[in-house]
Amino acid sequence: MTARARMRARVVAMRAALLATAACMAGVGASPAHAQFPDSLAAWTPTADGGQFSFIRRAEYLRVHAVSLDNYFEFTPGGVVVRAGPIGNVAWYSRWGIGRGRAQLSVNGIPFNDPQDGTAPWVQTATSGVGELRLDEFASGPAWIEGGIELQDAPPLGSRPATFIELSKGANELRQRRVRFASEQGAVGLELSYDEVLDDGYYFDATGQTPFDPDFGRSRSRNSSIVLHGKPDDRATFTFGIRGFESTSDGDIGALAAEATRDGHVAWLDAGVDAARFTVYGRGFKSSQLDSSATNETVGVAFTTRLGARARHMRLRLTGEQTSFVQDVGAGMSKRLLGGGGVLTFEQGIGGSAAVFAEGALSGDEESAPGWSAALGLRRRSERQVVSVQALRAARQPSLAERYLPPHQSDGNTLAGNPRVDPEHALELRGEWEQRTGRVVNNLRVSWMAADGNVEFRPYTVGNETWRVAQNADGTGHMVFVEERLRTEFGIGPLRALADGAVMVSSGDREETFASVPNLQVNGSALLGGEMFEKTSALYAGAEFLHMGERDDFDGRALPAFDVLNLVLEGRLLDVRLYLKYLNVLDQVYATQGDYLMTPGSFCYGIQWTLFD
Repeated sequence: MTARARMRARVVAMRAALLATAACMAGVGASPAHAQFPDSLAAWTPTADGGQFSFIRRAEYLRVHAVSLDNYFEFTPGGVVVRAGPIGNVAWYSRWGIGRGRAQLSVNGIPFNDPQDGTAPWVQTATSGVGELRLDEFASGPAWIEGGIELQDAPPLGSRPATFIELSKGANELRQRRVRFASEQGAVGLELSYDEVLDDGYYFDATGQTPFDPDFGRSRSRNSSIVLHGKPDDRATFTFGIRGFESTSDGDIGALAAEATRDGHVAWLDAGVDAARFTVYGRGFKSSQLDSSATNETVGVAFTTRLGARARHMRLRLTGEQTSFVQDVGAGMSKRLLGGGGVLTFEQGIGGSAAVFAEGALSGDEESAPGWSAALGLRRRSERQVVSVQALRAARQPSLAERYLPPHQSDGNTLAGNPRVDPEHALELRGEWEQRTGRVVNNLRVSWMAADGNVEFRPYTVGNETWRVAQNADGTGHMVFVEERLRTEFGIGPLRALADGAVMVSSGDREETFASVPNLQVNGSALLGGEMFEKTSALYAGAEFLHMGERDDFDGRALPAFDVLNLVLEGRLLDVRLYLKYLNVLDQVYATQGDYLMTPGSFCYGIQWTLFD
């Protein structure tokens, strides 16, 4: 390397370091499409899997000061959040707004969806320990039609312990508390965490028929964990932990006395040497409502390994599970199922910058037809762009309720599961182009999707009665999605500015699988501020914006378009951040499901304190 080249490398490294320091002061807008100081454009490089828009890092997530994970994803391009009421209530997430929020969620490689209804339990997902989230990944099972999110807890620091505290309070008695402690990485270490989101009542009946009551719509969620981690030598690591969670909601648009609860746990032992890892885990959910309850317990094992060099590598994951469940509704029933599956990913380099990649997954149990997913694609990476094309087959296994729900009365109908219902399937063709030009990063993704076998509780004649029984739809629906995402950053003297935007447009058959897909979704954010007093403090102001176009509710009712604007002001003094947020400044009255209104205009304030992080 010449002296001039060495000097240029040092300048680039110094610039990246300064931008990373500026990252500590960013205030809002974290998402795969949101420009962030730690992921500054000066340090932009394509990732091993593709571009930068598929990743959310811990610093990005925490900088938004979102009350909960679903609140964060409300303003994150690449997915749609549906919630039964304001922040703190039960929420669902799915890619493009497909279905009932059954995107595949894995936490530290362990599948976390509730087998009873198939949903990813956002309310029960801890956030104090979030290290990194990956979107649309083959996580711990087949690729699902509604997308996937892989969440990894933050690893311990190598040389010192870390403590993170965040407390906030808002109008309408909205409160959030997050605490995490992690000892330094060593032969044995300890992690403790606690998350809590509370609201003491919202008036969220859009019909106007239910009188105001202070306890109406109250919700509470708590999540705590204890983890032992260790690194006996440079090659081996292990973790042993247990996480418990609970959530309760009082009051519903149908009855003030209604109460619903869901609680459960995840326990695991994970050990690995080099790239090979072995995990044993247990997972349980218990849910109850006025007229029913359901319990399921799962014990599983997983083995994961990676083989090959950078130009050619393969990842293999094998899983086995046994699930025991009880459905206390109608006649009631209990059952035990043995299932399993595997995921195989492969990539082969072609020349210096291109690669062919393939993925395949299979899962099922002793009584159901197997569900399989596969993908084949070509990816080309260079210093400033990533281009890929991919063909994908995705699947979704029916939930326990869709297969085994005992006949019972609900809202004047007799509902029943169907053990013979088949998995849902979808074919997708996707092209993606990500380009950095100067201070702008642009991402364009076009997808065509054809889905069939959508599972719904449909009318079915039983004797002289008409029941609603889980059945697969006939025919195939088609949809085209176009997503455009932009982000930029620039400096003006001591000030720094970030801006980003994302647009998703869809067109096609808005029925069955695609019935709830919005025709348009727009996200945007802006951030302006800078350091003060020799970089010991900083002040930033910003905004987030969401426009959701028209779409249909799950029961077929049309939901109107809406706009949401959030404002934030953050000040930093050393390692303490104080922030003010105004949620839904426009006080928009809107619903993402039926008559459940979302968070009204709410003023929040909070403090975030990070020690040795």
